[in-house]
Amino acid sequence: MKTGTKHQNKTKTTEKKKKKKKQKKKRKVVNTKRTKEEKTHARKKNPYSNQAHLSKYRNLKKEIQSVKLKMLKKIIKITELY
Repeated sequence: MKTGTKHQNKTKTTEKKKKKKKQKKKRKVVNTKRTKEEKTHARKKNPYSNQAHLSKYRNLKKEIQSVKLKMLKKIIKITELY
């Protein structure tokens, strides 16, 4: 069952519509601050860019591990001498 009169129900719906309009206006203000270049960049984002970034990260990890191993070997050699 619905509660309230027809007039009360109408005012509730109009209030909801007004809130939505205010929210849309707030969003528009935020979006206008972005430059055209930023908007086009967001749309034309390269799907493989993230994958490329990941592969670079993996390669760096491997290099760091190899350097750590080399340093450990040098430390072991030095400790064996003493």
